[in-house]
Amino acid sequence: MTTFPAPRFGHELFSRASSVAVFLLACLLVAPLAAGVGFALCVSDLYSPRARRRPVPAMSGSGQIGSVEIIVLTWNGADLLRKCLPSVVDAASRSPVPATVMVVDNGSIDDTITMLATSFPAVRVLQLPENFGFVVGNNRGVEASLADVVLLLNNDMLVDKDFVAPLIEALYHPDTFASTSQIIMREGVRREETGLTTGAFQFGRFQVVHAPIAGDAVIDQTPVLYAGGGSMAVRRDQFLSMGGFCALYRPIYWEDVDLSYRARKGGFQVLLASQSKVLHLHRSTMSRFPAAKVQRIVRRNEYLFIWANMHDSRWLASHLVLLPLHMVRELRADGPAVAVGAFLMAVARLHEALTARIDARRHSTMTDRAVVGRFEPRGIG
Repeated sequence: MTTFPAPRFGHELFSRASSVAVFLLACLLVAPLAAGVGFALCVSDLYSPRARRRPVPAMSGSGQIGSVEIIVLTWNGADLLRKCLPSVVDAASRSPVPATVMVVDNGSIDDTITMLATSFPAVRVLQLPENFGFVVGNNRGVEASLADVVLLLNNDMLVDKDFVAPLIEALYHPDTFASTSQIIMREGVRREETGLTTGAFQFGRFQVVHAPIAGDAVIDQTPVLYAGGGSMAVRRDQFLSMGGFCALYRPIYWEDVDLSYRARKGGFQVLLASQSKVLHLHRSTMSRFPAAKVQRIVRRNEYLFIWANMHDSRWLASHLVLLPLHMVRELRADGPAVAVGAFLMAVARLHEALTARIDARRHSTMTDRAVVGRFEPRGIG
């Protein structure tokens, strides 16, 4: 008996109807909240006129660097520290200026503290009572440091023996706020990170990526959009005068983009010290958490970054208008827990975002387009 395939017309019609229904549902859920967010952002801008001063004291290559402290944040990472910390201690001993190493322990319950006391007695340990996350943990470490320059390093970084010097040299470049290392990945792992960071505002979203690096093709001290929080150097007083990593993004993600972006809008620059090289054992800590939870935090913090930092009226309008369309795409790709959950989590922190927005506007001297425009063509497609 001959059989014939069932007509696809009904299936296609149902699929289109489902897409329309999802879009309408997203509009009903998101549009009123998006309108409320837009109103709040506009009102905050009316009460925060742009100031004519820089957010941090001007630097012109003066201010000698007399000491460096490498700060390694960890949480239940004893095994990673056993593997990576020897390279950090060795690099500190080769630094052109006196360098020390501090491990900030975020309330670990493994044998981290015992292991450090036994195997690395020269390493300074700041023991926190609980896991405060990446943002607060690093801020606590910088506050506790007495060095001129702090070098923030992930606990899953194997560093080149001479990685400190290029980072320090870059900080002597006029008006440089921070420097960052070139990131290498393990053999066989796709190179998602390079240190050559760039970004663009497109279709209502702010995209940040690491542009590819072929060999040693990148010139040392190349301007980048932001310094990655897992391998960056900054003068301690500059970091603190900017308020450190903003607690809005707690526990992690986008805090490094935010810090560098605020400095850039204040007229400063961020440089890639390409001769400073680190090998990243990628996301060895974050892999312990459910992927959906991590994705939700990343997406939430993208919303918060835009609401806290973007003052270009056309960009904001496109962000709010296109938000339902992005929500539909994310609902289909990631499910409601990520798509809707991230947005609602961001709305819950809207008041904090508005406070950060007012502060950012008061201290900025450059427009969003001036900051982002120089990076848009690189690596964004």
